[in-house]
Amino acid sequence: MPTQSSIKAGEAWVALTTDNSQLIHGLKAAAKHVETFCKDASKTLSTVGKSLQGAGKWFTGIGMGVLGVGLKSAFDFAKTGDDLSKMSKRLGTNTEFLSEMGYAAKQSGTDLSQLENAMKTMSKQMGKSALAGDGSLLSVEEQFMRVANHLSKIRNASVQAAMATKIFGKAGMSLLPMLQEGEKGI
Repeated sequence: MPTQSSIKAGEAWVALTTDNSQLIHGLKAAAKHVETFCKDASKTLSTVGKSLQGAGKWFTGIGMGVLGVGLKSAFDFAKTGDDLSKMSKRLGTNTEFLSEMGYAAKQSGTDLSQLENAMKTMSKQMGKSALAGDGSLLSVEEQFMRVANHLSKIRNASVQAAMATKIFGKAGMSLLPMLQEGEKGI
């Protein structure tokens, strides 16, 4: 009986059959190659993904480090500004002067707290010599610069050190490198 795969040739029916075993064998082999390729590609992509994930963590770590340094710098900057503001009120001077003197002190190997102690001692020691020619009181800045200029003119290092210690107290020795060139050196 003819089937749908039969070909009608005139009134005769011809049934064609083929041996498709080689075709099926070839398709199965191709399917195995595609499956192997997909598994290898999946492994490669997984490795790349893990590498990228690791790189992402690395970059995140770097970003957090940079952010941390930035925040610490901002915090330190704000703290320094606050410290200068409080110090200026304690000494009766302005923050700009203290900032400049703090920088000069640091360049000379001392710090802002020693500078503050020195200026407090200087203010106590100056007494009547803190008066200007017209009888008005010199500002802390003017007193400090006047002392620096006088100390810079003393050529004997021992006398210079003794005077710095007498005027500025213990901190005088640490400020001496900054003061030795007078106002121009500061």
